[in-house]
Amino acid sequence: MTVFRSLKGTGKSAVTNAWLLEASSRTEGTGYIPLIINYSARTTAKQTQDGIMVKMDRRRKGIYGPPVGKRCIARVHTEIKVPLKPKCPQE
Repeated sequence: MTVFRSLKGTGKSAVTNAWLLEASSRTEGTGYIPLIINYSARTTAKQTQDGIMVKMDRRRKGIYGPPVGKRCIARVHTEIKVPLKPKCPQE
């Protein structure tokens, strides 16, 4: 797992999305399936599951995975906003 962390607006999403899409097209039929998941405050579990299941094949009952001979690379994008510690104690 790799975590990209930087200031807002520096192009982290653009760079990782471009790399994923380029890697999947470069390897043609035997390569990777890019799975890009964006989370927001309104993203539901159902939306997440639907987004994953679109890219997966059913192997047998309850078992899913990428098509045979391929690998899936997932990119999960979420905004993690941690509040700053107050400089003075709050009453």
